[in-house]
This record gives sequence, structure tokens and C-alpha cells, in this order.
Amino acid sequence: MTPVQIITQSTEAEIGPVESGEAGFTLLEVIVAIAIFAMSMALIFQVISASVGRVGDSEQVSSARVLAQSLIARVGRDIPTRLGQVSGEQDGSLRWSLRQAPFRDGASSEDQRLIALEVTSKVSWGRAPFARSLEISTLRLVEKGRTP
Repeated sequence: MTPVQIITQSTEAEIGPVESGEAGFTLLEVIVAIAIFAMSMALIFQVISASVGRVGDSEQVSSARVLAQSLIARVGRDIPTRLGQVSGEQDGSLRWSLRQAPFRDGASSEDQRLIALEVTSKVSWGRAPFARSLEISTLRLVEKGRTP
């Protein structure tokens, strides 16, 4: 027996006509997709903008902290140990004040050689109503005769 091959040809009439309306997206679907994309991009840009603003604030806080710590470290070297307050400005954006006052803890004696000074450094930046400030304090021991 010999194998027989059966070849069939189908015509468009048997399959049915291809409808042109199902080949792509409707105008409404495209508009909805563009609207969803636009809202997503707006949200992403808002998050990025807020992040950039926070980086700027973080840099300002770091600069203020470094300035406040350096002012306290300079007391007794570049800045004389003197009761009172001095102030100034750095880089036009950071305003600072340094206060030196006797530390009052209730335990004072006339025969003590050393006294404790409370040294407070305050750094401010920004304009009202968004002005911010940073304040740090420490105690510094000095000889009794060295503070005017």
C-alpha cells in the first residue's frame, strides 16, 4: 500500500473575513494609557524634587554642626575664655553666637582652683518663618584667675 497525502486548501469564505476593528487599540484606550503614564511621571518627579530638597537641608545641618563644634573647640585657643557672648556670621548664610557663663551646680567653694564654664554655641540659618537653629553645650574647666 502506498501512503496517500491529502492536501487541503482553505479559502477566506471558510475561515471568515478578518475584522479590521480588532487589529489595534482604540483611541480611548490610548488616552487612558497616556493619562496613567502622566500621573505616574508627576508622582516620580514630586518624589525626586522632595529628595533634592532634603539633600540641601542635610548639607546645611552638617555645615551648622561643624561650625558649632569648631567654635567650642576654639574656646581657650583662638577665642579667649571670657564670660559673656560673642556672635558673628559665616558665608552669609550661617549666623552664630557663643556664650560663656559660669556653671551653677550648687557645689562651689572659695578654695577651688578650677571653675566650670558652660560654653554654648548656637548656629542659625534660613529666613523666617523657615529659620532653623542648632545649639550645643559643653563644660570647660578653667583656672579661677583666668576668666575676667
